[in-house]
Amino acid sequence: MKLLLCILLFVSFNGAAKQIYAQNSECQLEDAEPIKVEQDYIEFLNRYNYTQVVDSLRSFLFDKAVWHSRKHPNGLKVKSFNIEYSERLHTVSYAYFILQPVKSCSKPVIVDQANLKLISLTNQKYLNKSEQDPNPLYIRTNLVTPESAFGAKLGESYAEIIERFGRFSLLWPINDTIFMAVLGRRHAFLFENQKFVGYHYNSKLLPVSLTNMLEQTDAGEISVDGKNAYELGTGPRGQITKRHIELFKLYFDNIDWSTWEDGYDPTEKFIVVSGLSIGDWKISKHKANPIPCFDFEKDVEQFVGENTGRLISSVDKKGRLNYLTGCMQQIVIEHGLVSEVNLLEQWTTSRAKLLIKDNTLSQLSPWQFLTVKEGDPEEVLNGIGYTEYSRESVPFISAKWQGEFLKYDGMLYAAKLKPVTKQQEESEDSL
Repeated sequence: MKLLLCILLFVSFNGAAKQIYAQNSECQLEDAEPIKVEQDYIEFLNRYNYTQVVDSLRSFLFDKAVWHSRKHPNGLKVKSFNIEYSERLHTVSYAYFILQPVKSCSKPVIVDQANLKLISLTNQKYLNKSEQDPNPLYIRTNLVTPESAFGAKLGESYAEIIERFGRFSLLWPINDTIFMAVLGRRHAFLFENQKFVGYHYNSKLLPVSLTNMLEQTDAGEISVDGKNAYELGTGPRGQITKRHIELFKLYFDNIDWSTWEDGYDPTEKFIVVSGLSIGDWKISKHKANPIPCFDFEKDVEQFVGENTGRLISSVDKKGRLNYLTGCMQQIVIEHGLVSEVNLLEQWTTSRAKLLIKDNTLSQLSPWQFLTVKEGDPEEVLNGIGYTEYSRESVPFISAKWQGEFLKYDGMLYAAKLKPVTKQQEESEDSL
């Protein structure tokens, strides 16, 4: 079991912690903005049940509530505890507290780590698998050899490997004969004519923004001798020694090393595996095909159906299927239907270590929404729909789309859009 924190670890505190009060406390509350604290939780090994997941989320949220209480002399009251629970492996369960600063309490119910169940669950939503959801992802071995990776052997067919894994985290078509499949966030498999021809690990495999979009998996550690597990990028559950380096060199011809400083003691340095390859990755001579872009005047469901094999597909942190067009348009699928289209800011690619990035990243160009392009001034939205200006974003609605554009110094750089439903169209027509 691994826990993913959505907020950075707290390293400094101001003042002493104050009381946290349960929902059934009788308190007079301050007229202030509610405070929301959030926590993600991923089930990797399917060893924990619903009760244990809820208890763990409650405990982590309580710690965050205590941290926030230091700024409120009379403490905080928990108004609600909400959870979205998933039984699926590698899919995020999510929870949050809504907290309110307290003036005083006539009948306080004080919570600490010993009696956390005094904070009762207010709302819960089960994120159960539907027929349209991505298949489960199975990782049965972490062994990497000169001829295989995670049980997939060089020369095996894509169909054989899919039968083993269930699916990949990302599929990226290069051209008619070559495509790349990514397992987790750092492990890339190259296929040519449906055959597995090469594997590449890199601690900085993909652009940072793309990496943060993808699901988390337990594909971080590898074994090269069938015995010891090595956390690539951080060392063998500690540090890589000269003996480990000799072992890696014995097995692999293509391997990269980096020297890192200890985060707590800069004088301490340690060696990590930053990159490792097997098989053939020399495909820069192959020309990449263009990836189609979506025209917002057309039907988005039809576009996806007609271009599925030509789009970059992935599974995100919420277990949803995504398609990325050649114009940085991220189409999100939920329960078999398009739920939203995100217009993404151009990725910073300087740190991406894809050995084929000259081909792959050249396939992507800045987004366009109708007549609006990335970098346009926010005023251009006036001509295509109703807008309402705010400091950091521009709410937007037109006949077919509604959502919000993000801006910086008055320039548009990203957006989150949802299709206007027939019910919404009928409601507006009746006004």
